[in-house]
Amino acid sequence: MVSQLGDVELLEVTEHTSASMVFICVDTRLESTQRSSVSKNIGDHMSLNNPLANVLSAINNAERVSHKKVVLQNTGRVIEKVLAILQQEKYVESFEFIGGVRGGTITVTLCQGINKIGVITPNFSVKFADFQKWEQRYLPAKDFGILIVSTSQGMMTHYQAQELGIGGRLLAYCY
Repeated sequence: MVSQLGDVELLEVTEHTSASMVFICVDTRLESTQRSSVSKNIGDHMSLNNPLANVLSAINNAERVSHKKVVLQNTGRVIEKVLAILQQEKYVESFEFIGGVRGGTITVTLCQGINKIGVITPNFSVKFADFQKWEQRYLPAKDFGILIVSTSQGMMTHYQAQELGIGGRLLAYCY
């Protein structure tokens, strides 16, 4: 059955019955100009609620498919400091900041050493004595991986914070 409904041409309407439900499947065909405008409108209003989570997710996805480089947009100082810690701990080979409006871009060269990386939300407050509890929660084994902590003395790994005897807020994990 073919019929016209506004700007959408209905190709086929079929009805499937089950024991307790009725499914109606509608097959539509949009003109190519309408299709492109629909896909544009979907991404137009997306916002970055947590830019650090987006960056770490992009790095994790690139590691999984064995990409050597990742280009990250909408970056800031927190992301740069997290990448510097990852580079210091040999999880990232290098990164290069290219300035511009709206945060610029960062090109990250990966060294294929990350099994999993992610953000910790909410950013839990951690006392000096409680690092072991959080290490058990987010890392797969003792002394395997790092927690990135924001402290009053700057961002650092949880090992560095333990050496200094200070606590802070958890930002991310990597192993």
